[in-house]
Amino acid sequence: MKKLFTLLMLVGIFSAVAQTTLFSDDFNAEVPDATTFTNWTSYDVDGDGQFWEVTDIQSYIDSNATAMNMSGLCADSDSWEGDAFDPDNYLIMMNPVSITGDNPTLTFTVGTYQTSGLYIGDKYSVYITESNDLSDVMAATPIYTGLLSDVMTADAADGSASTYVHTFDLSAYDGMDIYVSFRHFDCPDENSVLIDDLSITAENVGIEDIAALGFNSYPNPVNDVLNLKAEQAITSVTINNVLGQKVIDLSPNALQTAIDLSDLSKGIYMVNVTIGENSGSYKIVKE
Repeated sequence: MKKLFTLLMLVGIFSAVAQTTLFSDDFNAEVPDATTFTNWTSYDVDGDGQFWEVTDIQSYIDSNATAMNMSGLCADSDSWEGDAFDPDNYLIMMNPVSITGDNPTLTFTVGTYQTSGLYIGDKYSVYITESNDLSDVMAATPIYTGLLSDVMTADAADGSASTYVHTFDLSAYDGMDIYVSFRHFDCPDENSVLIDDLSITAENVGIEDIAALGFNSYPNPVNDVLNLKAEQAITSVTINNVLGQKVIDLSPNALQTAIDLSDLSKGIYMVNVTIGENSGSYKIVKE
């Protein structure tokens, strides 16, 4: 009866956190006008001195486009800013994101400063690669290429038509460590491409499978030590932070293990557990 209760408790807990964020970035931790980012590297391939940079979109919204679906800071690449540019700019993720779980999805908001319906021919591509080397990204085939005008009219004075939310299925990358990249190119003398509120999410996988093997994880929240137990050997345990960075990678090959989390910062982490051929992922809170 105790075992059944534990199983039901685990399934209930994991079901409550079925949607997991593997990575997210709203750019609000950045410095306005900077061309360096916390999680991204900006490349000026055409050499005109113009990069992807951080822009204070909130200031623009407050004074010009109060209904625009962005906020705070965002990433910005320009093809016009007082002068005309012919950009070829890349923004490449610094650290890989481990894709695990059901229905992994990339979501982000793309936008423009334009509210008159003009100058929205800016061209951009989205890449998913296993390398963040610039040459590898440049050689890769993008998962999407289009113009801002393909997805928005940008013709409402309040900015309500100046953004679009892209969603891409990442199921083809299950089990891979991937990088996301953006390219703004081949669109001289238009305006800008804005990127904001990027996230990679997934639904938990195989939780019932590892729970059925007597898996138990405690405590949660955890201060220093996370204890894992199962009726079969726990093959591997990896823990990722909210940026998708792998902070712990262990191969216990034991029925139980105690993981020292004392060096980790407070926050939410994703625990990925493999027992034999079964895997499961769930969240913990480090206090």
